[in-house]
Amino acid sequence: MQEWHGIDVLVQDDTNQFLGVIENKVDTVEHSEQLQRYRDYAERHFPRHRKLFAYLSVSGETPSDELYVPIDYSEIVTLIDDALKRRGDQLSPDVRSFLGQYIDMIRRHIVEDSEIQELCRVIYGKHRKALDVIFEHRPDRASDVRDILVELITSRRDLLHDHSSKSYVRFLPKNLDFIAHLGEGWTPSKRVLLFEFDNYNDQLTLKFILGPGERQLRDRVHRLISTHPNVFNRAQQALYPKWWSFDREKWLGPQQYNELDLPDVKREIEARLDRFLNERLPKMEEVLTQLREQ
Repeated sequence: MQEWHGIDVLVQDDTNQFLGVIENKVDTVEHSEQLQRYRDYAERHFPRHRKLFAYLSVSGETPSDELYVPIDYSEIVTLIDDALKRRGDQLSPDVRSFLGQYIDMIRRHIVEDSEIQELCRVIYGKHRKALDVIFEHRPDRASDVRDILVELITSRRDLLHDHSSKSYVRFLPKNLDFIAHLGEGWTPSKRVLLFEFDNYNDQLTLKFILGPGERQLRDRVHRLISTHPNVFNRAQQALYPKWWSFDREKWLGPQQYNELDLPDVKREIEARLDRFLNERLPKMEEVLTQLREQ
């Protein structure tokens, strides 16, 4: 078992030609193409192995890649506990002690089985929608940064604000809105091409993303962008079935994100936005306007 190419846990059994890929999410969120990228690595490097892809999270969240099996930590506790009861006498004292301490740690820090935890689960089950809205709009730094982004985007006549949340703020230049709205399963506008700010994990990143949608349109966009790596800094990354992030810029790191006063955060973001719109965006628009002719 090891970490490989960013994969949290890789279980490799060459004797039986089996490979297990486990992505572990406890206090972070899944990135748009992360699971597909790990699966591509595994398929490319171990083409003859049978494979199991697992997405391990606190509450058994549904992964973006349907080939991953969702697993929650309570299942891990149950499996280990059952193994200790059935085969504990076959294990060395050190192994039994380690496994016992491990499941105690999981119960205490991840799936704590206390009366308060159970009460919270019951309350959340009854009032999930209301609590989700409260959580999404609670005052914090991410909400403040989201508000700054939305304000800057909507104040510009040359930009179109698209569906956004606290963690993702999306927009598209008006000059690129000629591309057919044939997207599906992303935003209500059905735009297939959008700029997206990732606003979580105490950092801010701007991505240019090709989302899920009509296959022929996605293929046309991919063919065009992949021939311009000098304009799009991730143009030669593999095209994924749903989200393809073909350009990325980190705008704020954790130190700037958390330690700057809000007025300074706004000034920094505004300066980066002006620089991006004046320097890089015109080159991108020049390439993408070729889609009008296809």
